[in-house]
Amino acid sequence: MYLWNNSSIPRLQSMKLMLSIISILALLTSCSSSEEGPIEISWGKDVCTHCRMIIKDQHFGAQVRGGPENKVYLFNELGSAILWLEKQPWSNDETTKVWVIDYNTGYWIDARFANYLPEQPTPMNYGFSAIKGSTKGSVNYETAKRRLLAKKLGYKQAPNQ
Repeated sequence: MYLWNNSSIPRLQSMKLMLSIISILALLTSCSSSEEGPIEISWGKDVCTHCRMIIKDQHFGAQVRGGPENKVYLFNELGSAILWLEKQPWSNDETTKVWVIDYNTGYWIDARFANYLPEQPTPMNYGFSAIKGSTKGSVNYETAKRRLLAKKLGYKQAPNQ
């Protein structure tokens, strides 16, 4: 004797198939890494792409996502990221993303929309702390970038200021 009649067998098989497909999609979705936002840094373990030193200070840190493979590159701070990024042929590509750690909250923020407090003690002595929002004495991303590049090139004053 059957627990179900013959007409329910195709329905049962289609339900099993549907559950299998849903399970596989859920597994694939949970295992895939985000290709949009910043990734988590393993503080004290991950290495800066620019200088190859271990990234330790959780008040700083930067990430760049870009290039032909949309890869994420990790940095000690904004200065390291900018100096490294300037050497990449895809640095000005609109799909290239840059994030920095907000000094006050520890959250990742879009570097291009952050503000920066100059002349701060930073891990690599580039001197810019990122913050969300503007405050007295803070500068925007483009100004911080110009100053960093000018300092690296040895100018006394950043060009175009």
